[in-house]
Amino acid sequence: MFKKLKSLALVLSLLSLVGCKKTDLESPPDIDVLFIQCTYKFSASDSGCDGPHFAAPYLCITKLTFKKGDRLTIEQIHGLTDNTSEIHIDYEEPSMVYGYYTFTDFYFDRCIQTEETRLTENTIITDHIAYYFAAWG
Repeated sequence: MFKKLKSLALVLSLLSLVGCKKTDLESPPDIDVLFIQCTYKFSASDSGCDGPHFAAPYLCITKLTFKKGDRLTIEQIHGLTDNTSEIHIDYEEPSMVYGYYTFTDFYFDRCIQTEETRLTENTIITDHIAYYFAAWG
């Protein structure tokens, strides 16, 4: 009887191995994220926004590809507008006032610019696939 149980256990173990699937060790899928440079309007308009917002026309659109679930570091986020950074976006330079220009932060909502809609190191790349920004001099 004990011999039959050992044989049955061995057969079941072998069958369970045959039925096992290879674990999925593939890397996460790629996610394309758009960074859209817009004009920045400081007041409400007919765009459907109640206050300051990113408005058309879109001046420049950059598509960057990340892995699903990635998070950018603060250095990477700040480096997006630096053409010497490994990860950077294209943008149109605005006319300069006093020899310099500046950027807004990156927001996934073109009408609401709050901490909750801003690209931060806590943002998971799969959360949003488009971020708006502006530059002005």
